[in-house]
Amino acid sequence: MRFWQNLFKDSALYRAVIVSRQERRIRNFYKGVYEDIKKQTEAYQQYDTVDFSARRTLLNGLQNEILVRMNQIDLQTKDLIIGGVNSQVERVLQNNQTFLNNLGYSTYQTNPQFVANVADKIVTGKLYNETWNLSTAIWGNNARRQAEIREIIARGVLQGKSTAEIAKQLEQYVNPQRKSPVISGTSAEIDYNAQRLARTSIQHAYQLAFVEATKNNPFVEAYRWITSGASNVCAVCIDREEGDHFGLGAGIYPKDELPLDHPNGNCTFEVVSSWSEEDARSAVMDWMFGEGDEELNEQLDYFAENLK
Repeated sequence: MRFWQNLFKDSALYRAVIVSRQERRIRNFYKGVYEDIKKQTEAYQQYDTVDFSARRTLLNGLQNEILVRMNQIDLQTKDLIIGGVNSQVERVLQNNQTFLNNLGYSTYQTNPQFVANVADKIVTGKLYNETWNLSTAIWGNNARRQAEIREIIARGVLQGKSTAEIAKQLEQYVNPQRKSPVISGTSAEIDYNAQRLARTSIQHAYQLAFVEATKNNPFVEAYRWITSGASNVCAVCIDREEGDHFGLGAGIYPKDELPLDHPNGNCTFEVVSSWSEEDARSAVMDWMFGEGDEELNEQLDYFAENLK
């Protein structure tokens, strides 16, 4: 195995750590709201005999309290994702610096703007060439929740449910342990979209940073797609790992053809090269002294210029 193929495995392992950490934090965000709302709904047991006006006031108050807390969760989730994206890109950058040091580029440091540039492409949606960004995704999730909360209240009133019964449904709605809809047509899990967004953002940060750090390196000739090996790997990713789509071998893609992993993706990537560590170092030394292959030296010039 070539010396650099394992260097970015650390980035993949770190990605799993970040995803796991974010999952717990987001779940705890919702758990805190659930516990507070549960305390409030327990007090609603005494209001089953109030008139319609008082009932509407009580339910609107509970709805507004939930929405305020959900807005707080959204802000926390956004900050958590941005922090995770930056941390993931920085770890890829550290692995790439080890790569550079092994090649003899120890005096070169990757442009410090690298982290900001890669993170910006994830957060603003530039990576996707769409009118999507992290803020609009979170806002969309918030709007969906608002609509579902209103639907729970409206349907409960039409069905003649008591104030306590509707309050209990709202309590169940914000429960992060829930795995089925409170009423038909609503989401099965309150935190699913936030978790999906967090996982996808970190995965794409890992993949984009990996590509951006290595795409100009002339010793990196291609990329290999590697699935997690879990039992739930999708058919698309199995095909990407096992298919020979470019005549380079199973799972191998030209550097400008590596497909973006799908939402909730968990695949990893490694660089492909025919160069040995010794030959690569010799080539770098030749380049430094103006010797060796002219075409390779031009590529190394471009590579070094982009590291500044």
